[in-house]
Amino acid sequence: MDEKQRRDFRWYVLGSRKVGHEPTLGRDEFLAHYDRYQRLSQAIYRYELRRRRLAGRRRGTAYQDDVFLERLLRTVREEQQMLRPLAAAVDVGRSLENGDMGDGGAGVGAYRYPYLPVLTGTGAKLPPHLDPEPWARDP
Repeated sequence: MDEKQRRDFRWYVLGSRKVGHEPTLGRDEFLAHYDRYQRLSQAIYRYELRRRRLAGRRRGTAYQDDVFLERLLRTVREEQQMLRPLAAAVDVGRSLENGDMGDGGAGVGAYRYPYLPVLTGTGAKLPPHLDPEPWARDP
């Protein structure tokens, strides 16, 4: 087992505990499933690149090839969907360890008052409903 696999498993354990689930997979099971998820994602990515490349040409592939590949890709996407919670736990663990996601705050910045330009001359006169002494400023 190399360092990348150890790190991914550590992220899986951290992420699973963060969302309130105890990690149910052992190290070897996790590595097999996560490797499968990565290979499925890579296959989907390569298919999308191929589809875009062929869409740019005037003629695509034969109809039979397209139908076969679409059916195959549908099963690949279904299997990837089943493994997606595993990848989500790894992403949460990665965010926790890198400090991207902490326990504090909602991640919303503090309210900032809008910048009000300084008015001079005739623009300095307040609107009537905001002016406390309109009798002193009206000509």
